[in-house]
Amino acid sequence: MGVEDLPLVGEDPVLDFVNTVDDPGAESELDYLTDYQQVVDICCRAGLLSSDIRARLWVEMQRNAARASEAFDEAIALRDRLRSLFLSILGRPTLQEAAIAHLDNLVREAIQHRVLDIPDGHRCARLRWQATDDFVRVPLWEIATNALDLLCNEDKMNRLKVCANDPCQWLFLDYSRNGKRRWCSMAECGQQAKVKRLRERRQAGKQ
Repeated sequence: MGVEDLPLVGEDPVLDFVNTVDDPGAESELDYLTDYQQVVDICCRAGLLSSDIRARLWVEMQRNAARASEAFDEAIALRDRLRSLFLSILGRPTLQEAAIAHLDNLVREAIQHRVLDIPDGHRCARLRWQATDDFVRVPLWEIATNALDLLCNEDKMNRLKVCANDPCQWLFLDYSRNGKRRWCSMAECGQQAKVKRLRERRQAGKQ
């Protein structure tokens, strides 16, 4: 399964980006991001990048392959540090200070590359990315600025949860009616937990 088929269950684009690795840190770890193009693809699927930006990034990726490779490495580092930050907020012992510092640096960098613009025929202003030799870093900037928005949203952060299947570590916002959602996906981790409980009960009955 590639990023084009990856379930988007986080209820937030930043969490969907963070959820691009199964069982992080375990022997069964499976990373769905293996190159820069896949980072762009998942950002587009999650709604962090428009189709126009995607087309520009394709051109820049061909023109600046080395910078795109560097941006990919940093995207993976950002993903892992964001996971650490969210897990620390949920009470797990992780390196929160390093994650905050990394995010802060990227947000500051992103702000320097945005300009205010009012397109012809429009009444509303918008922020757009400047043309720059570092344009391949736009996915990093979008992830960082959207992560900041998420972290500053009290309602969303109060809904933040991690999948109850410990190896999984996928994150999501719980919008269930009773606020008791436990699994990233009932069809995956939820079903695995049911099968495990059934197997344990059967084994206990044989003893």
